[in-house]
Amino acid sequence: MRRSPLILVTGILLLAAGSLTAQSADSPAECDANQSANCARLGLYFNRAEGLTPIMAISYYSRDLDSLRTECDRGLVPACTSLGQHYQHGDGIRQDGQAAGALFQHGCELGSGQACALRGDLYRRGAEVHADLTIAAAMFRQGCSLANGGACLSLGEMQQAGEGMQPDIRVAVASFSRGCELGWASSCLSAGQIYGVANAVGINYPQAAGAYRRACTLLNTAGCILLGSMYRNGNGFMVDIEQARALYRKACDLGSSDGCNLWAALQQSNPQPGFHN
Repeated sequence: MRRSPLILVTGILLLAAGSLTAQSADSPAECDANQSANCARLGLYFNRAEGLTPIMAISYYSRDLDSLRTECDRGLVPACTSLGQHYQHGDGIRQDGQAAGALFQHGCELGSGQACALRGDLYRRGAEVHADLTIAAAMFRQGCSLANGGACLSLGEMQQAGEGMQPDIRVAVASFSRGCELGWASSCLSAGQIYGVANAVGINYPQAAGAYRRACTLLNTAGCILLGSMYRNGNGFMVDIEQARALYRKACDLGSSDGCNLWAALQQSNPQPGFHN
């Protein structure tokens, strides 16, 4: 289906403007925190190492297809990934999942973790091509090694759930932790949730708190709420109501109704101090 580049760009800018006013989608973590599932498709799913800002990514995504082909042939990775997205979604060109996969593979071979992640997602979902979880895992693994936090997150999800492999929570938490280090808030959240419950890794409240704190710093409201609840319930800490209130309030200020409700409820309660493990 052909779409007007002007309409496409206008729509993208409206989407960005409609995200949380306290944030701007100028990093993978913030895009992730805003829970915008369309970041990759709209050209905002970019790799900081490739030097792209969101506006530059939008420009690449909406650029004339012939120009993208020329630039990709010259080895410009953003052009290859953007052209691949056009083929993947049938934007201005006949939809062709195989062509999209080949372009993402080319970008991956040129050192783009983002392109590796896009090809991995293509084969994991199996919408535009036949699903192949072996290819997907390999692409996410390579993307993670190239410092793409989203690839680490996806790899961890596959390892945890046993998609195309034996489930292994230990390697999954390592992948989530790497994605967290790279600034991917949902990856921090996944790592914290593993460390915070009894499993093969074992409960590790300090690690869970560190992961949630990182997620909260990256503007992920769930991270703020979960860390606040650790302070509220005395999980790994002495009960600290002021810390819990502050974290719930931050989540509320970031637009979370759950954070607002928890903050309001805590105003009316007076839990006793101590460890409540």
